[in-house]
Amino acid sequence: MTGSARKHAPETRTVKVRLEPPFEGWEAEVKANFKAKYWADLNNGDPDRILPALDRIVISHNFLDEETGEPAEKLEDVDLDALTALITRFGEEVAKLPPR
Repeated sequence: MTGSARKHAPETRTVKVRLEPPFEGWEAEVKANFKAKYWADLNNGDPDRILPALDRIVISHNFLDEETGEPAEKLEDVDLDALTALITRFGEEVAKLPPR
């Protein structure tokens, strides 16, 4: 069966990211394995690349819209400091995962 065996993508792993004050109680479920491009985008420093990457990997969240105080429909409506904390805490949580 050389060359004919179909390879499968690894199972999607997720992490629960809980933010600390002043965003205590805010949490997100985030994919822990994804395309390397998204990791590069998250670490790029350009919001035009960071926000679409976050939209691809954040499965769910309870973050609030900065203007309305209601649950945010889009991550682009969330406080920038909260998103920065999300990315930082996400890296910490992924580092805790056991290797495959």
